[in-house]
Parts: sequence; structure tokens; C-alpha cells
Amino acid sequence: MNKKIQPLEIYKRSEEFGLKNSFNLLTEIIETDKNDNKRRESIKYLGLISNNSIQLKKECFETLENILVSDDKIEIRCEAAKSLGRIKYEKALKSLNWVLEQKPINNEIKISVLKAMHKIRFEEPEIKLFINELDSEVHSIKDFVTIQLLSLKHEQLIDLLLSALKNKFFSNKHKTEVIRLMGYELSSINISFEDTNYIKIKHPKILSDLIQNKSILMEVITQNLREEDSNLMDAVTT
Repeated sequence: MNKKIQPLEIYKRSEEFGLKNSFNLLTEIIETDKNDNKRRESIKYLGLISNNSIQLKKECFETLENILVSDDKIEIRCEAAKSLGRIKYEKALKSLNWVLEQKPINNEIKISVLKAMHKIRFEEPEIKLFINELDSEVHSIKDFVTIQLLSLKHEQLIDLLLSALKNKFFSNKHKTEVIRLMGYELSSINISFEDTNYIKIKHPKILSDLIQNKSILMEVITQNLREEDSNLMDAVTT
């Protein structure tokens, strides 16, 4: 095989070469090539061709996992995270979670990992991790997790946000961000239906949960809210 063959060509000709052979060619580039752009492209196409084979998907996961946790290049680790998201292999969640737990963590790697996790699965464990990032000082991270959280069903999001307020490890600032997101969610429901009674009529569980947790809501609000946020927070307590 031509040693100068490019990752894109391998991907386009993967049917001709065979999936396993194409996989091996891309893996060889990743492990031996000195050109980081070529390595990054190989990681991308490795994930794409592996989607066509259950066995290759497992091998791809093992290769990408090793790159994610051990490579010394940030851009290479980010691409590995992206490819893990593409193959949607649930066992990768453990490795992705491990990366998030490492301190300090590069912000580019963190957002790549969060995006990968969201693509693989977005259930309660992952949602809680996203809530953990609501107080991030990095706008791209905070914006991403906020958008994904707001895509959840109303009852699910409100329930998990209320639970987060009871987390003793959350700072007052973090709890304020939790309440802020709750306010956005509740306001969006009423605005969407142009009826301030919509929540009471259609989402009685949300209203019941808010009433049951009113004391902790008021505690955080009175401690942390600025005057300019008072209108937004009315949506939480009325």
C-alpha cells in the first residue's frame, strides 16, 4: 500500500480496501505519523468507518480511549473525544467521565468530552454532570450545557434542578445559576403558551415540586440574587 496515501482516500476507498484493512491503515497513521493534521484526520475517519461494524466499533473504542487518556497533544485528544461521540459506544462514557474528573483539565478537552457524552447518551448521570458545569467561567462550556439542559422535558429538568439545590458541595454562585436556569425554563413555558396559568393547569407536578421546595428556593434567592434578576425569579416562586 502506498505510504503516502491520505486518510480521506482510505475512507473513500474503504469498501475497496476492506473495512478491517482500512481500519489498520488509519490506526498505523495515528500511531506512527509525525503530522498531527494527518493523525487528526485519521482519528476522524477511523470513527466513521467503524460505525459499519460492531467488532470494529469495539476496536475503535479501545484505540480512541488510549489516545484520549494518554496522547500529549490537546487537538489529538479532542479529536479522539469527538470520534467517541460519533461511534456512540456507551462503554466510552466511563473513560470520558474519568477525563472530566482530572484536575486541572484543558477547557478544549472538557467541551469536546461533554459534547461526546451528549451524543452517546444523555440520561440522568450525564444530565447531572452538565448541571455541575452551570457555574463554569468558560462561556463556551456554560452556553453548551445550558442549551442541552433546556432541551430536556420540562418536568425532568425542573426536578433535577431542584435536586441540585440540595447539593451541599455547590457554592451559592452555583445554586444561583441553577435557579436562573429554572427561571428561564419556567418563563419559556408561559411565554410559549401566552398564558400565565399554563404551568398550573398543564404541569401541576412542577408547581407542586416548587411549592415543596420553596424554602430552599427562597434561601438561595435572598442570598444571591441581584435586583436586576428579580423579575426573572418571580417565575420560580409564583
